[in-house]
Amino acid sequence: MANLSENPQWVDGIYQIETSDPVVGGPDGISNRQAKELASRTSYLKKEQEKTGSDLAAHAAAADPHTQYAPKANPIFTGTPKAPTPATDSNSQQVATTAFVKSVAAALVNGAPAALDTLQELAKAIGNDPNFSTTVLAELAKKLPLSGGTMNGTLVSSIADALRMVNGGYGVTLRNDGSDFYLLLTDKDDPLGKWNSLRPFRINLATGDVALGHKVDANTLLEKGQRVYSPNNKPTAADIGALPANGTAASATKLSMARKIAGVAFDGTADIVLTPANVGALPAAGTAAAATKLAVARKIAGVAFDGTADIDINSQGVFATSLSIGNAVDLNTYTSPGLYHQAQNVQAASGKNYPEAQAGSLEVLKHAGITQIYRIYNNSRCYKRTQYSGAWSAWVLNYDTANKPTAADVGALPAGGTAAAATKLATARTINGVAFDGTANIALTPANIGALPTAGTAAAATKLVTARKINGVAFDGTKDITLTPENLGFKEIIETGTGTGYYWRKYAGGVIEIFANVDVIIGVTQDVLFPVKTKDVIFIVTNDIGGYAGPNAYTVRVSNVTNAGFSVSWDRFNEHGSGNTKRLYYHIIANVA
Repeated sequence: MANLSENPQWVDGIYQIETSDPVVGGPDGISNRQAKELASRTSYLKKEQEKTGSDLAAHAAAADPHTQYAPKANPIFTGTPKAPTPATDSNSQQVATTAFVKSVAAALVNGAPAALDTLQELAKAIGNDPNFSTTVLAELAKKLPLSGGTMNGTLVSSIADALRMVNGGYGVTLRNDGSDFYLLLTDKDDPLGKWNSLRPFRINLATGDVALGHKVDANTLLEKGQRVYSPNNKPTAADIGALPANGTAASATKLSMARKIAGVAFDGTADIVLTPANVGALPAAGTAAAATKLAVARKIAGVAFDGTADIDINSQGVFATSLSIGNAVDLNTYTSPGLYHQAQNVQAASGKNYPEAQAGSLEVLKHAGITQIYRIYNNSRCYKRTQYSGAWSAWVLNYDTANKPTAADVGALPAGGTAAAATKLATARTINGVAFDGTANIALTPANIGALPTAGTAAAATKLVTARKINGVAFDGTKDITLTPENLGFKEIIETGTGTGYYWRKYAGGVIEIFANVDVIIGVTQDVLFPVKTKDVIFIVTNDIGGYAGPNAYTVRVSNVTNAGFSVSWDRFNEHGSGNTKRLYYHIIANVA
């Protein structure tokens, strides 16, 4: 029997004997491999431990083991040593630093400027007068005390701001700027500051004209002895020979302000006639020749079409699905085209840049910039905003029947508003047979003007007056059409691939489609990576896992979709489902990376 050879080196990993390994002895046999690797590690550690002990003994025996440090006795420093700076009044044996020396010198001159920090400079500054204090007192005796006194001469000021009066937190300045004389005021609690923008009083020094910049309170205002009218001193209707505001002119045949009814001017001088075109309707007897809307709307590849506008169908239109918006999310980051939804008010409140802290749906549209449309979940409010060159506009609320603009919003009078001088026509008029005298609004129905309702369709319409194209295929409403994969933007498959749990295929148009599955653990948040690199994910859909009742009180949620993958989280779970493994199947369409 022989001993295993030991090599004093570190082995990074210890071999694991597999159940399929045969029993093989000898120095390099599989059965001895683990013991040999462990023995090598032990030999390596013994060698390193012995070296550490030897190095420590040599260090302790050295006369100067730390050559990088200065000795305590008579040290000579080669760098720039630093020491604590003593207080200015210190009288100890502490090392005096350059900062301490400078502070003592500064205290001697008490922070005097450079021109007055020596005794010679101070003497020159007081005129070398040995009786300087007596001279100063004699001059002060000639001054008026601050507490007040009597002047026996004229007070003359040659500066613009001659006098400032301070009291009550305000300052009032008398100013002569050479062309005008002013009373100027300061802001509250800044009596010594610069005057503010108020100009209550000004005299032109050349003409003597007086200007009052603010209100003058007077019980009676006269101009050359005559009464002057003002908003607080108004004339009566009788004073100016007019009717009262609510009076009706007996002979009025014309409105003081002409109005437009369905775009047609009306001032009360004559009857007017409205046509279907004025109210955006079809003629009552309209035929296919004038039809712009199909009597029966059609669906083309799942997209509604009634002939009123072109439609476009692409891969996202066919496969689009609404993606969930998570908690504390900034809507500024949602710039990929698609449909999204926020299911919880509390998550909307924790997020950023929502139009309202309410759950709802989000539509993201791509053009030269980005358009976002957010619809509130429990009412008809709809907001819109755009991004261009990196800047987002403010959210704007769309007007509809439930969210109407006010009269002020559209520059109109309120419903109860009246014309300035006339509120009733002397002779009532008829508008398409409906009486109108100016005292109340009237409503015209499509029947009054011989037209169909705005949303109506011609009963006999079977053809659009203007043919449309749907994904390049002509459509005029006379027959159904068929869209091919080429029409929908799909090219032929040029490459496919597969692996454990996934399959993918590439199309000639630069689109890749991936079908894959991954095991997830209920209640555990985890990230899932796509098996193939992608760019600009168009849409993603997954199967449902769980429910909201019984032992399966959990549901899977997919969020944070990127070009590399997505995150899996769970709305809620309990002990019956937590920790179980489920298989999640997902399908994505994206551009090829």
